[in-house]
Parts: sequence; C-alpha cells; structure tokens
Amino acid sequence: MTKLVVLTGSARPNSAGDKLLPIIDSAVKKHDDVELEIVHVADLNLPFFNAPMPPSAEGYEPTDANVIAWSEKIKAADAVIWLMPEYNHLMTGVQKNAIDWLYGEWKDKPLGLLGYGFYEGKHTIEAAKHVIDVIKPDLRVEAGLRMMEHIQPDGTAIQEDEVASRIQTVVDKVVA
Repeated sequence: MTKLVVLTGSARPNSAGDKLLPIIDSAVKKHDDVELEIVHVADLNLPFFNAPMPPSAEGYEPTDANVIAWSEKIKAADAVIWLMPEYNHLMTGVQKNAIDWLYGEWKDKPLGLLGYGFYEGKHTIEAAKHVIDVIKPDLRVEAGLRMMEHIQPDGTAIQEDEVASRIQTVVDKVVA
C-alpha cells in the first residue's frame, strides 16, 4: 500500500484548499493501492523554526514533540503533495516553516506540487523549486489552478472537469 500525504498550505479556516481536498480524495480512490492522509498545516502546531542547528546538519535531532511527530509522518509517507495557495507570489509562511523543520525526510521522496491562486499558483510553484533544490525530493509533477477561471476564491470548482483532471494528473504521477 502506497501512503500519500497531502500537506495543506493555509492555516485559514475555510480556505480554498479545503474545497479541493474532496477532489484529491476522489482522485486517490481511483488507485486501490494508495492510502491518503491529509495533514492540515495548522494542526501540526509547529513552532517557528528555532532549532540551534539546521536540519541538514550532521547530528541534528528535533526535540520538539510536534516536530518529531511531523518528521515521522513524512518518513512514513511514500509520496507527498504540497497543496499550495499563492500568497503574494510565495507559499505561505506556515507551510514553508513546516517544510523547513525537515531535511533528510524529503530526500528522494516523490513530490507533487499543486498551486492555486489568481496567478494559477505559478509563482508559489516557482518559489517552491528553490526550496526543492536544497531538500532534494523527487519532483514528479506540478499543476496550477487559476482563481476565477478554474476555481472560485472559496475553492469551489468552476471548470469541474478541468480541475478534476489536473488533480488526477498530480495524484497519478506522484504515486506512480
């Protein structure tokens, strides 16, 4: 059984990404051998990064219980999708913080990027690639959803078939 983790990017209640989660779930259900875990970034309760050494340093071990639990989730995952709202052309600070707490856990992990926003998530995806250059996951696929074309600002699909197709492509490629 392949374990797929989807990391949400918004800590806002009722974020647009929340309405995309059932579509992601439907895409995953087309794979009999994939188990989905949604990780809401707000529920991780991670402190702002404040470790005395970077996670890439030899001998680094997290000491915060929430960081340890987060690390174990990603270690146990076979693949990950970052669901990324675009805030001022970047990923959210809370999502970046969650990513920054880990290092080795990301190495060679199959990763899909699903950005969304008024610019189709393209800026957040490009910004994420700078992070990916450092943490070295296996980036397999990226896709974006444009607000007011593909989805409403609340995340409701406008072009339901197109939204479902893009999400299905991300899921299919990341778990392949």
